[in-house]
Amino acid sequence: MTNHLRRSLIISSRSSPFLPNIFQRFPNLKGIEIRESDEDLDYLLHQISNSGLDLESLTLSSQEQFSLMSLRELGLRMKNMRKLNCSETNCLQDTHLFEIGNSFPLLEDLNISFPQYNSRFDPIGSLDLQRFSGIVTDEGIIHLSMKLKSLLKIDLSGNHFIY
Repeated sequence: MTNHLRRSLIISSRSSPFLPNIFQRFPNLKGIEIRESDEDLDYLLHQISNSGLDLESLTLSSQEQFSLMSLRELGLRMKNMRKLNCSETNCLQDTHLFEIGNSFPLLEDLNISFPQYNSRFDPIGSLDLQRFSGIVTDEGIIHLSMKLKSLLKIDLSGNHFIY
């Protein structure tokens, strides 16, 4: 495939050691999907941030965790990000939504569906809220709606703490 025609890339554990070379070879990438990677997600996001690419779409679904600093760094460099997919993420909280709202002002499509909360049920079947690392609530969604004037679509499926 011609290097200048490739518009999207799927990053897996096998490709992550070669990212700087891949980014140089395909300078017109507009979308990246991180899939089944054993690499540290913050490291991968740092590599993407420093790639010089102008991404419009990023998929981070089914990830264990990523830091607010990584989102901030990405937002500083990816000014034209329009679509962000964080579905089935294990760590998503309101603080992540605050950072997304502050870092990606042109975002049009956000997927934060089916977060994977590390929780426990006690023996009588009630949820032990002490075990949550954090949740997405109405407060995070309100912040997004106020900050992201271009937001057209947000997938909230499976977020049981939003009313």
